[in-house]
Amino acid sequence: MLIKRIRAKNFKTYLDLDLDIKTDPDKPIVLIGGANGGGKTTFFDAIYGALYGLHINTERQFHELLNAGALGKI
Repeated sequence: MLIKRIRAKNFKTYLDLDLDIKTDPDKPIVLIGGANGGGKTTFFDAIYGALYGLHINTERQFHELLNAGALGKI
């Protein structure tokens, strides 16, 4: 399976992420980089959650995954 697009709303540091990560046959690698605190781990957490599901057992765990900007909307 090839992941071609990532969309995440109100997930950790991402309020609204919509990222196209399609590759060309002659350039088949996607590199993810950035400064500390830039959201790289959150990006991979979003992919993991989409593929395997999020395991939320408590309301506190839910609020830890929810973007702070979304708190007033929910």
